[in-house]
Amino acid sequence: MECGTDKELKEYLVDTCGLTRPQALKASLKLSHLKSPANPDAVLGFLAGLGLSGADVAAVVAKDPQFLCASVDKTLAPVVTRLTGLGLSSPEIARLVSLAHSGFRCRSVVSKLHYYLPLLGSFHNFLRLLKHSSRLLFSNPDKVVRPNVAFLRECGLVDRTLAPKAVGLAGIGLSRPEIARLVSLGPECFRSRHIVSKLQYYHPLFGSFHNFLRAYERSSYLLSRDLDKMIKPNVAFLHECGLAACDIVELVMYRRGILTTNPGRLRAMVACAEGIGVPRGSGMFRQALYAVAFQSEEKIAAKVDYLKTTLRWSAAEVGIAVSKAPMLLRRSKDTLRSKSEFLVSEVGLEPTLIAHRPIVLTYSLEGRLRPRHYLLKFVKANGLLDRDHSYICAVGLTENVFVKKFVRPHIEAAPHLAEDYAAACRGEVPTRFMFD
Repeated sequence: MECGTDKELKEYLVDTCGLTRPQALKASLKLSHLKSPANPDAVLGFLAGLGLSGADVAAVVAKDPQFLCASVDKTLAPVVTRLTGLGLSSPEIARLVSLAHSGFRCRSVVSKLHYYLPLLGSFHNFLRLLKHSSRLLFSNPDKVVRPNVAFLRECGLVDRTLAPKAVGLAGIGLSRPEIARLVSLGPECFRSRHIVSKLQYYHPLFGSFHNFLRAYERSSYLLSRDLDKMIKPNVAFLHECGLAACDIVELVMYRRGILTTNPGRLRAMVACAEGIGVPRGSGMFRQALYAVAFQSEEKIAAKVDYLKTTLRWSAAEVGIAVSKAPMLLRRSKDTLRSKSEFLVSEVGLEPTLIAHRPIVLTYSLEGRLRPRHYLLKFVKANGLLDRDHSYICAVGLTENVFVKKFVRPHIEAAPHLAEDYAAACRGEVPTRFMFD
């Protein structure tokens, strides 16, 4: 590398430093200013003296090519001397170099370790944390780390409790803000020695720590209930019922006690869902379980009787409707009454038809059912449709499809149709939509 050509630099990185050719190509971009191998040779000798193997040296250079530019006398040797003064052995310092990379070239590494070692209890604990949080040596202790530690102490966490928790939680990928968020939501659970193992289980189940926090905000029992006696058996049973992890997460979001309830009670809920005509493994099973969860048999029976009376359904028709739209069991009596009266008395639908298309009872009366009825009635009365269209089919269309099919084609013949329909969706009744 005496001539300092790009080719010679790459050959040096491959032959002397042990990099692969792709690594050398990438590293050479940061070392184009090097004209002599003198300093890199000194650095390599220094690293070998610390006990780093050839593979370790190659890993350090590949990760931080500018390590070869560090001054042995002014930077690296003084850092090693001061780290030795902290009680670190040569193998420990060598391990730190392998993990810290460019962080080792900063003189502040010593003062940071001086802070972290008593906090985390040992150099071993510090290295475990550094593996999962490489930014540890670049974070400002005074502006970032100390305030977070102080906050955790305010939550009642002393150093001997904090250290293994911090290491363990970082080990499963949690950032400091995420840990702080967890503590703010449930400081008492953070004291539990099982918190790491529980989060290690929940993280893949929920797909992300963000999803877990959303569920934890609704159900703090997730971290206090016994994982092996309650949570895992419930999850396994729900899997047996044909529910995927995403289905279980949805259930937890909206029925917060579903995982933390007694396994026997969960089995009773599943039996109840099957009792309303929705078998395990069917596409509607999650909704059925959601609908019956934590409702007594008496309350469900009362809602079924109300559906029979209000919609003049037979027992068989109620069974058909509830199996297709289990969420009817969660709708209030007033809501069911107002929708059924509108659909039967004003739209003119037969109760039997509604029983076979019960999803219509879950739509918004003011935002969907009524506005679409007004619009369809208007375009039919004005002869704008080339054929008759079923209300029950039209009301099931998405908003974009409905507008594309029934509003836009008639704008020329009825210039105010779009604004009248929009007004109807806001709960108003435009004059043009009024009929004798």
